[in-house]
Amino acid sequence: MYTGLWEYDVFLCFRGDDSRTGFTSHLVQALRDKRIKTFIDTMLPKTESIDELLCFLQRSAVSVVVFSERFADSTWCLDEIVTIVRRMKGDHRHRVLPVFYGVEPSDVTDDSGSYSALIDALLEANPGAGNKEVWMDALKEVANRAGHTSGEKKIKSESSKADGGNVVKELKPSSESFTHEANRILARTGSFVFYKIESELVSAVVDDVSKTLIDMSPSIVYNKLVDMGSRILEVERLLAMDDVTKHTCIIGLWGMGGSGKTTLAEACYQRQTSSPTSTKGPFFKHHFIRNISEKCEAQRGVDGLILELYSQLLSEENLTRENLNNVALRRRLSNLRVLLLLDNVGSMWQLDQLLLGSIFSNDVTKLFAPGSRIIVTARDKKVIQHGQVVTIHPVECLQDGESLQVFSLFAFGESAPPDVWMDLSRKALSYCSGNPLALRVLGGILNGEDRRYWQSFLESLTLGRTGVPEIHDILRKSYDKLNDKQQPLFLDVACFLHGMLRSKLLKFTKTSCYDAYSDVQDLINKSLLVCANGKDGEMIEVHDLLKYMAWQIVNKERDLRKCSRLENPEDITELLQTLKGTDRATEAINLNLSKIKDMNLEANAFQGMNSLKWLKFYWSHVRLGRCKLHIPVGRIDFLTTKLRGLQWDIYPLRSLPSGFSPENLRILALRDSHIVKCWEGEGETQAAKLVNLVELDLYGCRYLTALPDLSKSTHLEVLILRDCRSLVELPSCVGYLDKLVRLDVEDCSNLERIPTKFKSKHLKYVLMSKCFKVTRCPDINSKELEVLDLDRTPISAAPPASIYNKMKQGGILSLHCRKITSFPQLPERLEKFSLSNTSVTEIKLGDQHHSDSALNGPRFGQLWLVNNSKLESLPLNIWKMVSREVVVDCSPLIETLPEILEAEGMEGFTWLAVTRCKLLKHVPSSINNMKFLQVLNFSGTAIETLPDCIQDLSELLTLELSNCSRLESIPDILHKLAKLSVLIVTDCKKLTLLPRLPPCLKLLSARFCKSLQALPSDIGGLSCPEMWFDCCSQLDRALLGDMVSGFLQQAMPLHSQGSRLYPGTELPEWFHYQSEEGMAFVTVTLPAASAICEQKMKEIAFGVVTTSQPRGFMQMMTCGCYILNGSMDGSRPSSSVGALFASWSSSLLVAFDNENLSHVHLWFGNKLRPRCTTNEDQEEEEEEAWYVKYAGETVLFYFFHQGGEELKIKKCGVSLLYSSTDCSPIVLGV
Repeated sequence: MYTGLWEYDVFLCFRGDDSRTGFTSHLVQALRDKRIKTFIDTMLPKTESIDELLCFLQRSAVSVVVFSERFADSTWCLDEIVTIVRRMKGDHRHRVLPVFYGVEPSDVTDDSGSYSALIDALLEANPGAGNKEVWMDALKEVANRAGHTSGEKKIKSESSKADGGNVVKELKPSSESFTHEANRILARTGSFVFYKIESELVSAVVDDVSKTLIDMSPSIVYNKLVDMGSRILEVERLLAMDDVTKHTCIIGLWGMGGSGKTTLAEACYQRQTSSPTSTKGPFFKHHFIRNISEKCEAQRGVDGLILELYSQLLSEENLTRENLNNVALRRRLSNLRVLLLLDNVGSMWQLDQLLLGSIFSNDVTKLFAPGSRIIVTARDKKVIQHGQVVTIHPVECLQDGESLQVFSLFAFGESAPPDVWMDLSRKALSYCSGNPLALRVLGGILNGEDRRYWQSFLESLTLGRTGVPEIHDILRKSYDKLNDKQQPLFLDVACFLHGMLRSKLLKFTKTSCYDAYSDVQDLINKSLLVCANGKDGEMIEVHDLLKYMAWQIVNKERDLRKCSRLENPEDITELLQTLKGTDRATEAINLNLSKIKDMNLEANAFQGMNSLKWLKFYWSHVRLGRCKLHIPVGRIDFLTTKLRGLQWDIYPLRSLPSGFSPENLRILALRDSHIVKCWEGEGETQAAKLVNLVELDLYGCRYLTALPDLSKSTHLEVLILRDCRSLVELPSCVGYLDKLVRLDVEDCSNLERIPTKFKSKHLKYVLMSKCFKVTRCPDINSKELEVLDLDRTPISAAPPASIYNKMKQGGILSLHCRKITSFPQLPERLEKFSLSNTSVTEIKLGDQHHSDSALNGPRFGQLWLVNNSKLESLPLNIWKMVSREVVVDCSPLIETLPEILEAEGMEGFTWLAVTRCKLLKHVPSSINNMKFLQVLNFSGTAIETLPDCIQDLSELLTLELSNCSRLESIPDILHKLAKLSVLIVTDCKKLTLLPRLPPCLKLLSARFCKSLQALPSDIGGLSCPEMWFDCCSQLDRALLGDMVSGFLQQAMPLHSQGSRLYPGTELPEWFHYQSEEGMAFVTVTLPAASAICEQKMKEIAFGVVTTSQPRGFMQMMTCGCYILNGSMDGSRPSSSVGALFASWSSSLLVAFDNENLSHVHLWFGNKLRPRCTTNEDQEEEEEEAWYVKYAGETVLFYFFHQGGEELKIKKCGVSLLYSSTDCSPIVLGV
């Protein structure tokens, strides 16, 4: 692998006495087996000094540091570490990889760790040998980088009492007796866990080094490829490059145009053909043919490429096709070990011809010598699906971080955009959706252009007004090769039908003479469609670039009457209002109602649209919308019978047109509409024609009194009637729909009559919650049942076991029924079981089905027990019966929790919430057996403290103890929970102090803690973004000052967020823009754009001082930000400020108690980033930071709250936050 840029690929730093003959020797051999040139100190004469050793470090690309038990008692090793850190800081290309062998990172980095102790002993024995602070800083610098750990621990065994107490036996990982002794202790005590075998660690380190070296390769850097190392290694693994003695191996790289297939294949090819050993092997010959499909079209055949390929491989001139059938030449080929790259092969026939007929005859392994490798790239999966192709490797699009890097390299020549360009860069990434070609091309186009050009160009791209020929032409080639059936199918899916279930799409497109199954599969094979796994089955998706391409193809027709598909609101408005009543070729209309103003439709708006198949008027958030399409005449005269999909959110009429014949309709969705009946009067006969209906969605149709006749709708799969509050009856014919999958009648509060039985064997979801008049559960005859929700229904008994026993394993059962008094008989496995608002007194989780055997393993993934007022205790085996999550809420009779007897089987248990159980006083002392717990919540209980063993919950992320009225103290152990990010102790009225806090804390809420007096002494240095101490009147004000001083540092990372809430009367002095006393506004002139960019403006911090009347409440404090174009009248913006250029709002939830306290509220951040209202219906994010867009303008910041007069604003202010070149915070005032 040696690249030639450095003398050595790897410099190995290790403690010889610890690992030279064990782990290190194995690692060196593995690196050399991979042809990774490695320097180790045995290559130096023993007389050489450390200075000579460090010279080799300067000539190496990567340093691998093996931290072991005695590493830090060697001045040689410590000096190497210091030099490695200097090299790393002086040369950003130098990479360092730490490996922890038999030690933990904390042993290296902690000031109280074993390395610190070893250094102390070293300096005591050899004063002046070095500087401990320098050594420790260097050790921490390296140890804090991403690396690998052996995971091996010292083994502790407790002897019997006869042995005289506790004895600690320490075994070195390199000890030959380690495994034997570990197993012996395991047998005796059951306490040993063996983490990782040495070979796995060696393999992981070698792979990491190999990937790093590939990413550092000059060819990779030159071509601006990002993170290619892992991709190249994956292809090489599939090709088995490490063992070229195997049979001929072929791999097909498959993906959409521009996805990087050729780039990846060429990188693999060049790595094998440009290495120093390539002239001697492992391949005798190699050849690369680029863009075969286009060359075949240009040359009208493949013959020329065949002769080019084999003339080169055989070193023969003037070859003919007949020569290639010669037995002697074939024998010569069979003795050649070759590496071939066949790029962009257009068909299996082309591939077969290039390999001399060996694909179809299955003789490719005989064509070349064993060990040959052939890489084929193709957009069409069928090209490489033949059995001879050993592996098909899909080439995926780039992830977000990789995409940003690639784009930035071409747009800015750097690995990341400048901060002030990040917003527009994100918009460009959204367009490219991870396609490497698009990222490179678009980055190159925008390179060097100003912001206005970027904004204009990107807006044109996303609206489909323009395209990028270099991208469009590449993608268009796949489309142009489609047949007459596949092209319109692709346009339908790309423009409108993407995101559908595959089965639903096939039903939508099926006609009496056309089945789209084979064409959909072909489009998937050609990388034009993507088949993704969804919750309910396979979903059909389309890459965003292909959607843009589809719309560009459609929009080439500028006569709206001839345009087949429409999505642009302006075009649709013109079509329906100006061109109404004329013949139009429209096949599909897709209109987002949030993007238009109110529109009146005439009765003949759809007259002449005889080809219309898809009509969709929708709100992105339907429950927030309002009616925008008005029909003053009260009728629509025409809808074509060819219509297959009709979605009209908030449809304004009481019924559908009486003349509309729906025999071809597959989807009918009228969400939140005013409809009373689908058809009325003479039109009711049309309902019987719903013979092809697959989905009926009448969500939120509150005036609907009756369903259409569904007796002939034998294909119906989805029936959604949620929140149809006027519906009284579900017709009996629904019970006979044998293909029904989803039935949703949730919130049908007046529904009384439902079928007694549902015969569909495919029924998966039955949602009946809040049907307050349904008194019984219907009989369900489906083994596919996954969700049965009977919450808040008046059924008096749990449904019969005959229903549960048919439920699919992993299903969800929810019973929130007050009249249920006994625990139901349940199936053996459920993903989630929720039993709430019942009158059960006990719960049995044992085996209810098999008396002769017990269940193996948990029965539930999640168990929710909420508001069971008569439940007295939890079953002793609850922790064995639930695998992941237990929630017990508002069960007032529960006094204790069962102990967690052992850790085995608790690996997946991550969530425990026992809340509002007023008699619960103690947390189980064995809770540390839940070692993988992430969320722990005991809010509203009577616990007085926490057990010390909480410190063993190393995976804990959230600890909530709100409203624990007896909680007086928390043990000083929380700082040991390294992953704890959320601590909530709100309304713990007896809590007097907080313990030391963990370093990763993101939210600390101690609101309403009236007795709280003391905070940790290091609170000012804690990097916690959100700290809330509302109504903590006893707090030490000096400690509050320390807390506020750390607030600025939180504002420095881009897109960060933070807030501070605490008792006080003054804003911090660094709020240079402050209002006068009693005023709720302040004006600021923003700096010029050049100053914002040069000084790296990061954020605007908001601050307000309030006082309240004696009353407890929570309110939203809001700051409205206005570009000033008027005057102020008193304490509010005057009406003359109405002609605003833009406006934003930034809010924070604040709390007050029944004390007349003044509070200070400070906040900033991306979460609260102002938004720009573009019209009355929709809020859109600003495409760039607003303080950049309006640089130099005068801004009015006006603070107000959403509530009564109890809350008074005494003072407000803002502060412009910058960062200097060394990333330290600077606050600039005027």
